[in-house]
Amino acid sequence: MRKGFIHLSLAAWLLVSATPVLAQTRSAAWLMQRLADQAQHNAATAEGAHHAQDAQVWRAWADRYRALAALPAAQQTDALTVARSNIAGNRQLAQQARQAGAADAADLYQASAVLWDDIAAQLEHGDALTIHFPERQMLHPVQGLPGTPWERADASDCQLLARRVRSCEAQVSTLLDRSLTTGEDDGDFLVVRRAQCDRAQELYLARCASH
Repeated sequence: MRKGFIHLSLAAWLLVSATPVLAQTRSAAWLMQRLADQAQHNAATAEGAHHAQDAQVWRAWADRYRALAALPAAQQTDALTVARSNIAGNRQLAQQARQAGAADAADLYQASAVLWDDIAAQLEHGDALTIHFPERQMLHPVQGLPGTPWERADASDCQLLARRVRSCEAQVSTLLDRSLTTGEDDGDFLVVRRAQCDRAQELYLARCASH
């Protein structure tokens, strides 16, 4: 079976397929953030219903969508193109999973194809986007499946990401201290570095914090 859940495969797809987006077109970054917001809302609802495990899973999905939204290429790709690609991609993965006898993975891929088909239809019609997650499949553990909260990130990768986050935060802190002490203004560099730190943190949370 081909590896890679389409939500995470999207990260690589964005990097090689990014094309300029017209100002009036909704971007993939916008779409991923809408998905993250809905997953976070589902987490809050589950928490309020005292379903702590479901809340944790929804938060992990939200982290993954936010990490995709933060990719620079996501700003350059339109949402409808991504949605259409994910319909075909998930259907193909569902077929491969069925052939490999991985019923749970096939169920998740097929449900995801339906999700993206619904999203694409709403985008095509210009409707206000409403996310209808396949809750049963997205909350059902499929151990080791890439791109899901049950994927195991490589420990060395997580250690490297953690070091990058700490190093970035330390540099920003040093710059701020110097600015307060000397009155020097690092201006745009500090803003850019802060954004890089935020992205590093989002990537760490998406890949490692939920495991």
